[in-house]
This record gives sequence, C-alpha cells and structure tokens, in this order.
Amino acid sequence: MSRRLLSPLLCLLALALPLAVHASSAADPGVTASSVLIGGTVPLSGEASSGGLTAKGADAFFKSTNAHKGVFNRKINYDYKDDAYDPAKTIQATRELVQQDHVFAIFNPLGTAQNIATRPFLNSLGVPQLFVASGWGGWARDAKQFPLTLGVIPTYTGEAIIYAHYIKAKIKGVELAGDPDADQVDRRGDRQDRQQRAGEEDPAAQRGERSHRSAKSSSLVAPSGTTTGLGSEASPSFHATTV
Repeated sequence: MSRRLLSPLLCLLALALPLAVHASSAADPGVTASSVLIGGTVPLSGEASSGGLTAKGADAFFKSTNAHKGVFNRKINYDYKDDAYDPAKTIQATRELVQQDHVFAIFNPLGTAQNIATRPFLNSLGVPQLFVASGWGGWARDAKQFPLTLGVIPTYTGEAIIYAHYIKAKIKGVELAGDPDADQVDRRGDRQDRQQRAGEEDPAAQRGERSHRSAKSSSLVAPSGTTTGLGSEASPSFHATTV
C-alpha cells in the first residue's frame, strides 16, 4: 500500500482502535492491564513483498504511539507474519496468531483470497478482522454474515469509475480503453465466496495458489494510438510482463 493510503488508514485506526481497547477487558485474549496484542498477515517475501511495507509502517506507528503512553494507557503490540501472498500460508499464520499467540484482533491483513479464506475462522471465534487490505466489494455485502470483518479501501470497481470520470472531465481528447479481464480479482473473490457458502474448499487455498490482479491492465490511449499511461496493481513480476 502506498504512503498516500497508509496515512488515512492509520488515522482510521487511531479512531477505531481506542474504542475497541476501551471496550475490552483483561479477560479478552491478547489484552492485559498494560497492553493489547494485535496481529496480521502480509507478504514479506515473494513477488508481492512490497505489500509488506504497510505492516512495517504500521508497526512504526504503534511504537510511536506506545512511546506517548499508548491507547488508554495500554501499549499496542503488533505481531505480523509473512504469508508470501499464499492463501494456504495465510490460514496457517492466522491460526498461529489466534491459537498460539492469542491476539486480540487481526489488523490490516492483505489480499482478497487470503482474507476470504480466514474470514469464517475469525468470525466463528469472535476475533475482529479489521481493515482488510482488499478492494473486493464482498466485505460490505457480507457484513451481516461476517460482522467482525471490516474492509477499509475503496472497491476496485469504484476506483475505476472515479478515475474514469475524472480523466474524462479533466483530459480532453483522450480515450479510455478497459481490459474486460482486469476485474478478475473481483470475479475470483465472488467465486471463492460462493464456494465457501456451499461448504466447498477453495482450490487455490488447497494448492497454495497466489491471487492477484491480471497483468492485462487498463490503459489510457491518446487519439493517435500512443499509450499515455498504464495502471496496474499487479506484483513486480507481473508489471514486468505487462511492460
């Protein structure tokens, strides 16, 4: 996640986490009279490892907060684990955080397939899944069934609509070309959601398959036919393939 998105995310955390901490008690897992332990999963290795920078930034924020008396006089300890952007490893790491480390909540875990895979487990145990780092629209649609799962970033579709309206209004003489396969992360999320509701195991989670956006990204094409811009949320190796 970019620094532009990290700052408002941490501001939201500064508002939401104190409420959760204030409502918690020493009887809650991960909570003592002087500290609260939260956890998360991010790719610290592999082709999507740049996504792990968000966790490092959040960790620095918590340490700064702790140096100024923490939240309601409790220090926030953040334990994040590497899942290499692999849903199977996300499941394993999340279980370790909850069952072995006894975290109070899972904070800002990255990935659509990864969070769909861990969502039933966390909600069944009453563990908050806060600020999911994924633009899949299902987090809001499924709020009644999974009330402890909270997304934070705009949906991918919503972002595309906003950008398209802005570009059409501000840049004259430019045509927008969209790849019909570029929304595969949304469609795969919907498919995984349906499988989960039907009680089926997600094949990607079984194989440890990674999930990311198509390398076939949307582009801005000038009337002359020359590419004036290229947008992609793929991992570095997929950026290289696209270029």
